[in-house]
Amino acid sequence: MTCCKVNLPGVIAGLLTIALPSLGAWWHLAIGSDAVIVSASPFEMEFLVFGVDMVSPLFRWICVGLKLGVVYTGIVLLTGSLLASSDQYSKTARLLINFGSSKLMYLVAMFTIGLIATTILANQSSDLLPVQAQLPYLVGSETIDVIVEGVHLMIPISMNLAGAFGVAVSAAALGIVSRIYQKRIS
Repeated sequence: MTCCKVNLPGVIAGLLTIALPSLGAWWHLAIGSDAVIVSASPFEMEFLVFGVDMVSPLFRWICVGLKLGVVYTGIVLLTGSLLASSDQYSKTARLLINFGSSKLMYLVAMFTIGLIATTILANQSSDLLPVQAQLPYLVGSETIDVIVEGVHLMIPISMNLAGAFGVAVSAAALGIVSRIYQKRIS
């Protein structure tokens, strides 16, 4: 075993991927003065309306399954990256790295696309409702004007990405780098 052949980007990506499910939500939404709060990631969802939890227990179990799948992917990537230093297991290492390197990228992309698509749909449907709003895309603040039966309300909305999202993007990018790096050291 030589330390020079260890796939360092893969080791870092694997460790970050293993830790990612425990880092919390990736995205936060607040409507009004905490009237509606949404904190979401592929691993958890908190949806509170006036303090009442609105998330289904079935959805929570699906999130547990995603957590386990991502931890497994991180372990596979980490194992392949460490095995890269062995001439005897270099083919196995390449297979493990190829398997584990892109899964997180797909998860991050699907999560981001889902949020953007939801915002686009909400902005398009605001013409059909008595609520006039242009929601920000992923990050930002806006005020919704609601006029119902002569009553004019202005409701603040804020969205932001959490630090865990940055870790997810970094781990996904390092996963792709580890795949490229493995081709070079093999």
